[in-house]
Amino acid sequence: MIPAARTSVTVFCSCTLWLACPAAQALPFRCGTEVISMGDTKYQVREACGEPDTARTDEWVYDEGPDGMINVVHFVNDQVSLIEQEPRPD
Repeated sequence: MIPAARTSVTVFCSCTLWLACPAAQALPFRCGTEVISMGDTKYQVREACGEPDTARTDEWVYDEGPDGMINVVHFVNDQVSLIEQEPRPD
């Protein structure tokens, strides 16, 4: 019985850590008064945020400046599929 209980605790803790890890989720981010989130189209993102600071075909980067984060927006079929928020490198 004890090994099964340990397995349950391990699975629970792993799931809890995954939910708490920002890099593992697609987090919405704010552009002005708009919020960009999963499923938004490239058009909606461009309207809310303007042109990206850096753009590749399916990856747009928005830099919030020296005191902010770097937001990397990934697209699949022209819709937001993942948003990564990265700290500014030192």
